Amino acid sequence: KPKQEKPAEIQAVLSENYAAQMGARLLEERNRLGLSQEVLSTLCGVSREMLGKYERGQSVMSSEILRISAILWEM
Repeated sequence: KPKQEKPAEIQAVLSENYAAQMGARLLEERNRLGLSQEVLSTLCGVSREMLGKYERGQSVMSSEILRISAILWEM
């Protein structure tokens, strides 16, 4: 009988995948725009260290950071 994962375990995996995908996209766009982590973190109102965590998929971005990122990606 296959092991059934609990909802919390499923949510954790989804969050990790989401964070990794969004982080990779953020890094890609930052590089495309030619922005340093310092500049982008200032524009987004977060520390450079936090931006690095977002880019590495170690933390999930807040909706405000996603909104600012979407505006920047239109540049």
